[in-house]
Amino acid sequence: GDYLYAAHVAAHRQERLAKASPLGDLPADQQSRIAALRIVEAENFDRGNVLKDTTSYGDGIGVLVNRGELPNFTEYDLVIEQGGPYRFELRYAAAGARPCKVYVNGHQVLNGAAGQVTGSWNPDGQKWFVEGLLDLPTGRVTIRLEQPRFFPHIDKLLLAPALADDGLIAIPASGPAEALDPELLKQWATYLM
Repeated sequence: GDYLYAAHVAAHRQERLAKASPLGDLPADQQSRIAALRIVEAENFDRGNVLKDTTSYGDGIGVLVNRGELPNFTEYDLVIEQGGPYRFELRYAAAGARPCKVYVNGHQVLNGAAGQVTGSWNPDGQKWFVEGLLDLPTGRVTIRLEQPRFFPHIDKLLLAPALADDGLIAIPASGPAEALDPELLKQWATYLM
């Protein structure tokens, strides 16, 4: 029952997210009007085993590249003032798909983030994508991006509280989602869509 209910919630949210325009594409003045919207430069991670390349792609452009340890990962420590569902967006360039797993406080919550192809590894190919909805608790949160082979050219991360008029929080989640197997949950959600 928990899987069916959670899959129904996930399917509803995925349908709405698929139609959502990235907040990262909004002009800065419009972004500043969204309470608690936060943009993080990808190279400003707190822990990780990737290298920061700040010279190969132009002045002021940072890219994360493999150092040789696998899996590649970055972790970001954030303080969340008000817990709840948050839109999670990534801005990246990709000539080939390099999907990542996303963890919140050690629990996998998304699989396949940064999995789109933008046409180029270079900055001119960078695009914003709405990757999913994260249920974040109040307080300190660690978000981890992990890729088993080659880390994608992620430029920025964006978190913003989901709004009721997004239609993303109309159905409340049931119980602790981290208790459910994310792959099985994804299969059920796909089946229900």
